[in-house]
Formats: sequence, structure tokens, C-alpha cells
Amino acid sequence: MASYVKFMEGSGARVVPLISTEDWATTEAKLNRIDGVLFPGGDNLYTEYARGIFNYAVKMNDLGHFYPIWGTCLGMQTLAIITSDAGNDILTYAPAFDVSLPLEFIGDPDSSKMFGDLGWQAEGFAELPITLNNHVGGVAPERFLTDAGLSSFFHPTSISYSPEEGHLPFTATMESYKYPFFGTQFHPEKVLDVYYPVDNINHSWASVELNRYLADKFITLARENPNNYGDYATVQAAIIENYTTIVTDYWCG
Repeated sequence: MASYVKFMEGSGARVVPLISTEDWATTEAKLNRIDGVLFPGGDNLYTEYARGIFNYAVKMNDLGHFYPIWGTCLGMQTLAIITSDAGNDILTYAPAFDVSLPLEFIGDPDSSKMFGDLGWQAEGFAELPITLNNHVGGVAPERFLTDAGLSSFFHPTSISYSPEEGHLPFTATMESYKYPFFGTQFHPEKVLDVYYPVDNINHSWASVELNRYLADKFITLARENPNNYGDYATVQAAIIENYTTIVTDYWCG
């Protein structure tokens, strides 16, 4: 979705697409040059392809080469699947369709890597319904207590509640203990870009400012990666603008 591209470009990044159908040598050549990876939301599973990227980033960080990953919606779920003992079964029913919700922080947001730079402003996420959700499943907070693989790698930093009957809790944000890996179940990128009339997206200034912070946070991390893609011509040949654009009047991930 274009909103992910604009989300990154709005914070000063350029976007090189990683394509699950390309051979691994091509993907690895890109990974050797880019500064970080965004796992997007959507309807199409890409778990095994993401696993290769995940393992590459873990290896780089273990070698002292800073390499961040950010997962959004399905992207966050993919990170949970990869690291958990349960695999795909780590996901549970947690419906939240086209709804903007507040966060309930687990602990002090100042102590989290994701929200720590915001200071007192982080409370805006808790006080306002500004995180756009559109998902069927999610990661139940208790799975961080019962799944050893997941709990050894990630910890939840906030939860939200399904507006459906039962108000089921689901993990809204998580971050790795050791690595610069983060996940949001909600869609910060849609707040900045999507205006489809039936979507309940909070476009208030507070919502725009706080959701945009998450893009800035990820790109700040990516700038710590010492990679360099190459000269102007090399970058121009690789960026996503070279690919065919398909125009739609809706979004689904």
C-alpha cells in the first residue's frame, strides 16, 4: 500500500521494495545495502520470506551492525509467529474493524524504547482514540506469559480492547528486549494518508502528530545503520517508484 511508502518517505527515507517472489540472492543483495525493514500489513502471508529477513537482521545485530525491523498489523503478527514456539497458533481472535482506539500502557511508556522519546506526550496515545485498527486476529497479552519463545524475544508495551462483544484484549505494541525490532497492531501510516469516507480514522492534529512520531522513530533507528545503498544512479534504479502503481479507492491492510 502506498501509505506505507509515504509513511517512510515523509520522515526522509527512500523505499526499496523487498519482493517475496524474487530469489534470495537478490533480496540479500538489497539487505546488504538498505538500513532497515518494514513488515507491512495486508492480506497475503509472507512468513517464510520474512523469516529469512528476520534471521538476517538478527545476525547483523549480533555482529554489531545495527539493523532495525518494524512490523505493522500483519507485520507485527509475523514477528510474533517467527519468534514464538506456537508459530501460527500464537494468534487469537481479536476483531477490531475500522476503529480508532486508545492504548493502555503496560508500565511507564518512558521506559519503553518505542515511546520513551515522547516524554509526557506519550500519554496522548492513552487518552485519545487515535490508533487505527483493522484486523481479525492478534496476539493476546497472556501469550507473553505462556509462550517461552515469544516471551524471551519480545515484551508487550501496550494493549487495546476489541470493540466487539467481550472486549477481548490484544497486544497493541511490542518491542524486543535485545534487538531494535518493534511492532504495532494498529496502522499509524493510514492516519497520515488515507481519507476513504467510510473509514473511522482520527485525523485530528494530535493523532497526526503522534502517529507520525512512530515513522520518525523508525527512521531515526534506520539512520544508525551504517549501510549505504550507493550513488544516485544506483538508488534511482532500485527505489519503488520504478514499479507499476495500481490505483484503488480503498485500503485493506
